[in-house]
Amino acid sequence: MHQSTAGKWVIGILAGVLIGIAALLTLGYLGLQVGIVGLLLGTMFAIVPVPLIMLAASWLSRFQPQPWTARVFAFAWGASVAIVGSLLLEVAGSLPTGGNPLIGAVVNAPLAEESCKGVAILLLFALSRARGILPNAAKYFTGPVDGLAYAMFVGAGFAFSENIQYLGRAYAEGQMAHAGLLSLLLTFFFRCVLSPFAHPLFTSVTGLAVGLAARPNQHLAVRVLAPAGGWGVAVFGHGTFNAVVTVLFGGSLDKLAIGYLVVLVPMFLVGLGVAVLARSLQFRAVPSGLAIYVPGGWISRAEVGMLATLRGRAYARRTARQLGGSAGAAADRELQFAATRLGLLRDAANRGLPVPATFAAEERELLAVIGRQRRVLASFRHGFGAPVLRPAFR
Repeated sequence: MHQSTAGKWVIGILAGVLIGIAALLTLGYLGLQVGIVGLLLGTMFAIVPVPLIMLAASWLSRFQPQPWTARVFAFAWGASVAIVGSLLLEVAGSLPTGGNPLIGAVVNAPLAEESCKGVAILLLFALSRARGILPNAAKYFTGPVDGLAYAMFVGAGFAFSENIQYLGRAYAEGQMAHAGLLSLLLTFFFRCVLSPFAHPLFTSVTGLAVGLAARPNQHLAVRVLAPAGGWGVAVFGHGTFNAVVTVLFGGSLDKLAIGYLVVLVPMFLVGLGVAVLARSLQFRAVPSGLAIYVPGGWISRAEVGMLATLRGRAYARRTARQLGGSAGAAADRELQFAATRLGLLRDAANRGLPVPATFAAEERELLAVIGRQRRVLASFRHGFGAPVLRPAFR
């Protein structure tokens, strides 16, 4: 068996076993906490915001989408391993303070949770740089946008399991006053409507920082200090949110709602602005980097224009599938991915930013992929006997 294939199987099995054990422990813990009915109802309601978070993460990384295996790993880690790890760390942290609830909410919980969630991002980064284990893994973790997307999947998984506990507990406690469903719906409003992005937001700071460290040829100090700094900001933001909501606005439901709006909404808007800016910078870098290849005929000016807009990319995908079926769609997907990667690399080189030591070889490989897929797409066009495609594929 080839080394990279064997490495993929070994890593996949180890990850599956670890996540499987943690998932069983998480399920058992939640069942003991909220009971079977609370577990079922909590799961039904906790799953509601998950697709929204995943769609947001997918939108951010639409130019260079991560493989589904990495996304599943990130979500599953957050929903199981990070939960178990956080519980153990929080219990250990509560011993010196005698279980003080304020210290637990403001200090122990943010430290434990952001650390356990951040480990998943570091693991994905480490695997993307492990030579000879996972082929081409480095192209799936190249910068801040990738880090943000992975972090959002981890945060979505963690929030999912945590919300099951809160929702199930609200139902169980409300049942004592014959208001179980009402209590559950109120908790659902605060946790899944007002603050669905809380955990993804805090963890995204770590993901952004690890993404900065993931850029090629970064200095060792950047690779160490950036993730550490991002984790520190994530812990501080998480702790600040818990402190303000718990201490200043805790108590009545109206005060709690004000706390969410006053604290979390500004944090969310800042995080959204940073995410959109990172995506926009990546978006603009692609056509800027590809322009140098137009005079040599490696790619047409129309193709560069197509890659510069989401509408153009979507049109190309639809047309390629219409003419060539799944083979055409696959060829266009490979072309867009290779062109995006090449554009980002060349733009970085043009601006004097760090690029991989293997840049020349990777450039040749990406140009070869682009040329090959262009010929495949052109064959579909000629085979159907009509120039249906726009100039993007000339």
